[in-house]
Amino acid sequence: MREEIRREVDEFCSEFGYSLAKVEARIASIKEYEDKEYLSLIYFTLISFTQKRIKNILEIGTYRGSTTRMLSRLFPEALVNTIDLPAAIIRKRIGLKYLRARKSIEFKENTGRDNVRFFDSDSFFLASLDLPREFDLIYVDGSHMFPAIAWDIAYSYAHLSSGGFMIVHDCHAGNDVKKAIAHMAKIVDGVRLLPFDYENPEKKIAYVRKKEDIERRIE
Repeated sequence: MREEIRREVDEFCSEFGYSLAKVEARIASIKEYEDKEYLSLIYFTLISFTQKRIKNILEIGTYRGSTTRMLSRLFPEALVNTIDLPAAIIRKRIGLKYLRARKSIEFKENTGRDNVRFFDSDSFFLASLDLPREFDLIYVDGSHMFPAIAWDIAYSYAHLSSGGFMIVHDCHAGNDVKKAIAHMAKIVDGVRLLPFDYENPEKKIAYVRKKEDIERRIE
């Protein structure tokens, strides 16, 4: 199964004009990633190879900031805007494990980089925050349940620049993320599911490239 998934990822890399081996060599030079996020890093790295104009990035769902760190390294000229729930809400809704991550030295180091801005807020308030009008790259990895995932995706696509990229984490069979992405795919073009885990073909990431001219379909 691993080799089948690798071939699929390699074919995707070839659409950008690169091999999976070349992307992996770039990742090895960074030396800052978690194994479970390896395939998402491949997709981010591909974008960094081919898109030099990325200036504004949005990440919904910071957690410990490991992806924040990767994005800040891959796109050193960009501003990474990352948002996660306030500590009081984390304590009430999610639990101590997540809260400890928020208070960790790792989190402070990852979000304290020069090209990172952290927003301590529920994503429901995205529209009222001091954020750029448009983003060239958006990573959605906040709440995985309705209605929050639906408004995160809707906000993100509405604020994605022409030609911009959006990646949505955890589009697994039967969950609300996949349902929201399936609905999105009925409305806009450029939505596809890609492998997320070499060992589990059911785990997917949604990849979206916004066309220069937005096309809406009625079906």
